[in-house]
Order: sequence, then C-alpha cells, then structure tokens
Amino acid sequence: MIRRPPRSTHCISSAASDVYKRQVHEDRQDDHGRGQGHQRPRRALPVFGICLGFEAMIAAEADDVTVVEKKHEGLGYGARLIYALKRDDSRFLSAFPTHILDYVERVDATHNYHEYMTSPEKFAANANLTKTYKIVSLSNSMKGSFSFVSIIEGISYPFYAVQFHPELGMASYYRPYLYFPNENLAAEFGRGMLKLML
Repeated sequence: MIRRPPRSTHCISSAASDVYKRQVHEDRQDDHGRGQGHQRPRRALPVFGICLGFEAMIAAEADDVTVVEKKHEGLGYGARLIYALKRDDSRFLSAFPTHILDYVERVDATHNYHEYMTSPEKFAANANLTKTYKIVSLSNSMKGSFSFVSIIEGISYPFYAVQFHPELGMASYYRPYLYFPNENLAAEFGRGMLKLML
C-alpha cells in the first residue's frame, strides 16, 4: 500500500515511485517472456495508492510529473463520487454492495485532504495512463469549479488508487472541526477496500 500521511509535506515520493515501477517492471517482464496466447498468471502483487500514493502512481506511469497539478479550493472536505464506469465494468466497484455505492454517490463521504490533483483531461491525454488504467470515478472540488480523478484501477494489473483518504471514514477524529462524515456506511466503504488487496 502506498499512502500519504495526511499532514505530510507534498512531494512525489521517489520511494513510492520506485516500489510501483519495480512491481510493474517485474510483471511486464514476466508477460514478455511467455509469448502470444499464453494466459498471464495471477502473480502480480496488488498495489493500492492513497492520496500521495495515488499521485506517485499516476506520475510514475505517465512518466510525467506535470499530470499531477497543484490546484485546490480548500483542504479537508467531503466529496461524493461521480462514476465513470458501471459496477460490472470495474473490479473496484464490484467489491462493494449497491447500497454502499449509492451512498458514496449521493453523500459527500470521501475525505479529501490534498492540494494536488489530476484532471480527467490530463489523464486522457497521456497514452501511458490510458493503456494502463481506467478512471473509475471523478469528484468535484470543494467549491465545485473543477473535477478531478478520484479512483483509478489497472486494466491488466491488480493496481488501484484513490485520491481521498478512505481510512478517515472509519475514524475521523484527528481534526474534528473539518467536515469528515463518520457514519457506518462511510466506514463500510473504507473497510471494503481491503477486499481488493486479498
């Protein structure tokens, strides 16, 4: 798991990028040596990026740190998900029951504490990203003036990343004055992400 501690200073971590690139390289080398028509074994280790981990995975795969922009309208706010895929077309979404997906679509239940983001336009313009990842969802900025990519999943690899902090839905106590919904369904959404790593 590649995660950004909520209070850390932003930088695209070279350590996180190195972990990501090593896993991708090993898995692609394994694919390359097997020839046409050979089914790829399920050997890839899952990679799950949270916040800065999301940004590190995006920048590493894009081979371009400028796909991650410093652009925000405030730190510490809840946002809802705007799905870019149907449940049946996404491994990520398929890990959750319908009532949880409905909840995070209509309630500002994801915990956003980041200054950096990737726009759907920059994502779509980078061939490395579009051949490796699918956008699962977008979210809106605090004031609603722009959208950013909030969840991605690997097309061929068990790689996932979220721009928000799912762990805060289970215990949003470290900054109680910020709007972080702490409801049972938000906690269930956070716990459900563990299934992706099993």
